[in-house]
Amino acid sequence: KEELRRVEIAESLALKDAATEAFKAQDYEKAVEELTAAITLDPTNQVFFSNRSVAFTAMQMYEKALEDADECIRLQPTWAKGYSRRAAAKFHLGDLQAAKLSYSKAWDLEPNNAKTKADLEHVLSEIAGMKVVLPDRGWAAPATWRAHAHTVGLGRETGVLRSQAEQRRGPRACGSGGGGG
Repeated sequence: KEELRRVEIAESLALKDAATEAFKAQDYEKAVEELTAAITLDPTNQVFFSNRSVAFTAMQMYEKALEDADECIRLQPTWAKGYSRRAAAKFHLGDLQAAKLSYSKAWDLEPNNAKTKADLEHVLSEIAGMKVVLPDRGWAAPATWRAHAHTVGLGRETGVLRSQAEQRRGPRACGSGGGGG
């Protein structure tokens, strides 16, 4: 029984590799097919659900992408990529607030992930109707900036929003009470 399990895992990983090649060739249906077979062999591997979520997103099948992202998160709730997959699906489904929350969670889990930061900035920009730039996570915003972050819908966990005009005016503009959004 243990040997059979090892064989199934090896086969599921080979299917994942085949799906990756199909995805690179933009054969998303084939990628979904290979990943579905991999999931049948090993339904506990969150990477399979994550990758299939991306393939469904590429096929504009956002509800299915969301289902797989949610399963990925259920299997591995501390893995940032699951939240990024969920955020992407929610974004394409038009739920910008849910996308913001999921990208925020992903960024909390991986604060040095530049892609997640850029994706979060994009969602926040869509919500705010202006370009949003977040500080790097290693940087501590002054308390006055953090105090005004709520005015544009961003909580303490993700940083401070600054419009392009505020960036040109400099850091004092954010805490001046004039409001950044």
